[in-house]
Amino acid sequence: MFFWPLTFHAFGAALQVFPRWYSGGLDGGLDGAHAASSRARSLCLGGLFTAWCLSSAFG
Repeated sequence: MFFWPLTFHAFGAALQVFPRWYSGGLDGGLDGAHAASSRARSLCLGGLFTAWCLSSAFG
């Protein structure tokens, strides 16, 4: 809600997880899936933490 541009990056990273996981060991698929999952998780948690900080500061 506060930082909606982060959602584009988070969904982009989340949508990369399954194809990379499904490819398995081909072309570093499992490592790429783990990296995309970590990136999506950190973007979501960072956005939630920032929104919580702003809402507690101005609320």
